[in-house]
Amino acid sequence: MATAARHTREMMSLYEDFKSELDSGAPDVDEYVRLAEELERDVVLDAEALRRLLGGGAWLGRRPFTGRP
Repeated sequence: MATAARHTREMMSLYEDFKSELDSGAPDVDEYVRLAEELERDVVLDAEALRRLLGGGAWLGRRPFTGRP
């Protein structure tokens, strides 16, 4: 849960920075896209690590985590 909270804080911070720059002029959109994609990769890697740690969810009697509900 700490990792999810960290990702949420990082994304909100990125959003607030972008919004602030947007209000004050022209933000460097390419840089914000790059940062968002980097954060997205981190989220996916952390989700994969959690899936492996939990053994694919078999201990819960459920299907392996696929990222979909």
